[in-house]
Amino acid sequence: MKLSISLVAVKKIKSNIDASKFSEEELEQAANLILEAEGVINPLIIQRVSRDSYEVIDGDFEYYAAIKAKEKNPLQGEMIGAFIIDAESEDVIKKQVELIRKHHKNQNEVPENYLKIEKKLNLLNELIKEKLSFLSGEMSLLLEKVNKVEEYLIESQKPKLTKKQKNTVNTANDYASMTVPQLKEVAKEKGIRVPSKIKKDDLIAAIESK
Repeated sequence: MKLSISLVAVKKIKSNIDASKFSEEELEQAANLILEAEGVINPLIIQRVSRDSYEVIDGDFEYYAAIKAKEKNPLQGEMIGAFIIDAESEDVIKKQVELIRKHHKNQNEVPENYLKIEKKLNLLNELIKEKLSFLSGEMSLLLEKVNKVEEYLIESQKPKLTKKQKNTVNTANDYASMTVPQLKEVAKEKGIRVPSKIKKDDLIAAIESK
């Protein structure tokens, strides 16, 4: 048993898989490439069903691309390379095709699953960003309220001066702004005897003690 590529007329081949399974755009691209390369790099695997007709065992995409290539250029796209399996090699070839298809399917499933996971992660990231933005705004409002409460508590804890205390403070401030002669006049009015030579602070203290 030896496999060899044969050129088979595209019109003699049929497929059990509907063309709608494949992307129209990709079939168009493949057809153009078949014409440019003057053949397919992945020959069909076909089985004879009658003297002048064949059925695709593997390579349905290439088959439909070849049909489009024939529509674009009937002469150049008339023939396509294919492995024709006979009764002797049928079981072995089909097992090989089945194994290769399974391998290709597993390879394709990984990127698809990866893309699904990546999409979910992107959606999750967007959701987290929205939640963080909302929480940041709520935290800002909460901190603002806490600061106001702290300010209120600090102000409420400060000792409030009575009217008399306020007057005393004002009087002390007035004394501090006076000159020594002026303070002596105040002391005289209050009936306080002070030495002729006295420091200003001592004079103020004597006045405030009365």
